[in-house]
Amino acid sequence: TDSVLVTVQDQPEVTDIQSFGSSCQTSNGKISFELKGTTNTVYSLSGPKSVAQTTFSGINPVTIDSLRAGIYTLAVSDLISGCSFTENVTIEDLASFDLLLSNQGACGIGLFVNGTVADSVSLTILDELGLPIRDQEGVLYDGKNVFLSSLFKTSPYIIGVASGGNYSVAMTELSGSKCIQTNTITIEPLFVDLTLNPDCGRPGVIELSANPTITKDIVYIWIDSEGNTIPGSNRPDISVEKSGTYTVVVTDLDGFCSVSNTIEVIIIPIETNEILLNDREIICSLDGNPDINSILLEPGLFDTYIWTIRGTPGVLSTQPTFLIKAGGSYFVQLSNGSTCINKRIIVEDDCSPKVQAPNAFTPDADGINDVFSVLPNEYVTNFTIYIYSRWGELIYQSDDIDFQWDGEYREGPLPGGTYAYVMRYGSTFDGGAVQKEQYGGVLILR
Repeated sequence: TDSVLVTVQDQPEVTDIQSFGSSCQTSNGKISFELKGTTNTVYSLSGPKSVAQTTFSGINPVTIDSLRAGIYTLAVSDLISGCSFTENVTIEDLASFDLLLSNQGACGIGLFVNGTVADSVSLTILDELGLPIRDQEGVLYDGKNVFLSSLFKTSPYIIGVASGGNYSVAMTELSGSKCIQTNTITIEPLFVDLTLNPDCGRPGVIELSANPTITKDIVYIWIDSEGNTIPGSNRPDISVEKSGTYTVVVTDLDGFCSVSNTIEVIIIPIETNEILLNDREIICSLDGNPDINSILLEPGLFDTYIWTIRGTPGVLSTQPTFLIKAGGSYFVQLSNGSTCINKRIIVEDDCSPKVQAPNAFTPDADGINDVFSVLPNEYVTNFTIYIYSRWGELIYQSDDIDFQWDGEYREGPLPGGTYAYVMRYGSTFDGGAVQKEQYGGVLILR
């Protein structure tokens, strides 16, 4: 058998690579490294400045100087083995100042210098398309000369932009070391949405709300259909009572940027005669008859219904009708798709019986309405009626709810006129424990 000797060569050993930044785009940066090799080892540098292949002298560290800021590629090779080593090394630009950017208001860029900088600089501000911008006064920032007062070095220099987006800023010293510093900033775009909400507490009133993407340091102006500014409208919400087109103009406090939106408002008021509900209803929850122990509320034809009761959170129902089986103060919010209204219905749970009686009779023996009596009521107990003359004399009394008075007193007919009565009775629901008095009058017609 044959044997083959294979020798594997290691790549050059390079350690402790360091970079030293340059100042303000000058060529005073450098790269150093430690190299374990022989005179058969060479190194080179490529990047903003190239260094041709150089033979290692055997002295460490190896230093390459007079370099500008940028990214360099260090290459080390062994000429005998052919093995090589490469690594990217960055030299930073060490400016004598930092350019700091901040958001100022809704549409302002704040420039602040931290460090030592010349009194005069040029400013270039580019938008997302790489085009120089103009500020709120129309000044073009394409190498614009700016004098840096002492105030500028302690407070932001504010530049307004017309819209949101990403901006890049470059500041160049016009004297001294002429350093250049750049930075970027994002200005949130200013938009405004409009929402329309009927005010159910004020029928026929619509509340308009402006919802800008930026809410701090914002000025609002509302304009009606005739193009007139609505007085006192420097606020995000206004109430309107007329149909028409309404516009809101939103501007940042410094006047750097502005945006508007328009909404069409149609107001169709709900008239009170459209609501088929009484203000007050009475039920008797103790009665077994569903027509008496409950009541079905039917407001009429509307788009939406929201039923609630005072003292209980949440919505009871959103159906067009609502069956009530307990007393309370109920509310229904009704909407016709344009406006809305709140209606209150007080439901009393009252099981006190009520006696119904006519207000006149004709005791003339013609067989029609000849006697005074009350309508039957199965819930009445312990009944008594007292009838008095106009001078307060008791002329009739009965403990029978089925009584019939013929208009006579002491076996003689009474003259025509009105006679007062008092009825006292109790309720079968409580066994007559509570007595109720009911007053009235009946007219004798002869």
